[in-house]
Amino acid sequence: MENIRDLNQKIVLFFNNQKFREAYHWLRLLKTRQVGEPEFLARSLAYIAKRVYNSHTKLQLFEEAVALDGQNTFILIGYGNALAKRKQFQKAFKVFQQVLACNPNDPVTLTGYGTVLANGGRLQKAFEMFERSLGIDANNATTLNSYGKALAENGQAQKAFEMFERSLSIDSKDTTTLNSYGKALAEHGKAQTAFFMFERSLNINEKDTTTLNSYGKALVEHSEAQKAFEMYERSLNINANSVTTLNSYGKALAEHGEAQKAFEMYERSLNINEKDTIALTSYGKALAEHGKAQKAFKMFERSLKVNANNITTLNSYGKALAENGRAQKAFELFERSLDINPKDTTTLTSYANALADSGEAEPAFEMFERSLEINPNNVITLTSYAKALEDYGEALKAFKMSALASKLTIRSKKPYLLDKSDLLTEEG
Repeated sequence: MENIRDLNQKIVLFFNNQKFREAYHWLRLLKTRQVGEPEFLARSLAYIAKRVYNSHTKLQLFEEAVALDGQNTFILIGYGNALAKRKQFQKAFKVFQQVLACNPNDPVTLTGYGTVLANGGRLQKAFEMFERSLGIDANNATTLNSYGKALAENGQAQKAFEMFERSLSIDSKDTTTLNSYGKALAEHGKAQTAFFMFERSLNINEKDTTTLNSYGKALVEHSEAQKAFEMYERSLNINANSVTTLNSYGKALAEHGEAQKAFEMYERSLNINEKDTIALTSYGKALAEHGKAQKAFKMFERSLKVNANNITTLNSYGKALAENGRAQKAFELFERSLDINPKDTTTLTSYANALADSGEAEPAFEMFERSLEINPNNVITLTSYAKALEDYGEALKAFKMSALASKLTIRSKKPYLLDKSDLLTEEG
């Protein structure tokens, strides 16, 4: 008879290989084996939940674990993170607050809460949590990395770099730090230093797929496509079934004219997980951009069947419809997206572009204005608005918008691709 640890690992393996019938069969056996031991079963469920890839399954397992043992700090932290992964931020905040009420000086909880707050848009409170954690343990590399990542993603690049440098001064061979630092540098126009960080990380662990994928993405964004493809190939040689790698590689290939190979990557990804909305949406975009509109629409429809409220899918589908002469249906999808999040600047800008291209100048300008009220420094919105204004004879206002966009781009030192095709970003 297998021991509990082996049984747990077997269940994780079945879940991650999409063999759900087998996974649930062994999960039922696990529950039978640990009946009458709720705390031990809770730990087993949390162990499995932490390691499964699917965010829906992860959350379900953590919910069961919490129901069995609602006082276990590590289970609660995992549950909070799982909720955040599913964008259930308010519930996640409450879980972390519950844990902190019992132990207000725990760096693990403070860092986890800070990360969830940052991902949920509560930046100032997030930074407070990171600072509190560092006040308790100034050399906590996990806190420094999480803080640096949150700062970098929210326009505070210099302070982010300082956090990463502090972390590396504690452990110069920490690949997580090197990878995060490399990503932040790449996203803020410091490509060569970023590449140096990725190379350092790979010198320590040449088979680290997270670093290989991040390096690949950075290379693509800085016009080194062939070397990027090499990184993705190396990553796939290590894990041929990584949907993250397949999707990223597919996107890079599609953006560099390798449409057929891109489609192959997306097909491989969907063979592993046919309900992966990132693969479905990215594949749809690639198909639409290469003249295969009808097949693209099918991919978007499949994605919306999995998650009808996926804003990225709604926007990508709307954009594809608008560019293929189906403006009214496109407008309906943009409206659906705004019903879900009326302040989503990507939706507002995409909708405005579609309206402008369909001769609806005034509604288009209103959408651009709404987007700029939310973020007046959004370079993509400013550039798109300028183009629309110019198309409709408002040359002076268009010039002012373009000038502001150029000023912001130079100040940020970050290369923006300002074509309309770059309006929609990937999830995750």
